[in-house]
Amino acid sequence: MSTKGNCWDNAPTERLFRSFKTEWMPKHDYENIQEAKVDVANYILGYYSHIRPHSFNNYLSPVEKERQFFNKTLLGVV
Repeated sequence: MSTKGNCWDNAPTERLFRSFKTEWMPKHDYENIQEAKVDVANYILGYYSHIRPHSFNNYLSPVEKERQFFNKTLLGVV
């Protein structure tokens, strides 16, 4: 939940929802809610966080950017 008067608090969530609505389309009707939940989770955890490049991360996926950060931070200190 955003703090009062700060519209930027929700920006990452709004961006995820925009991508979700424009990039992800179900390929079929769902038999039940559990099937829909699994498909949505696969989009977010499988594609959006691991594969999809993000402009904020210099067009790297969040996982790749995190890996790059830890390699630089941890290996640079040792």
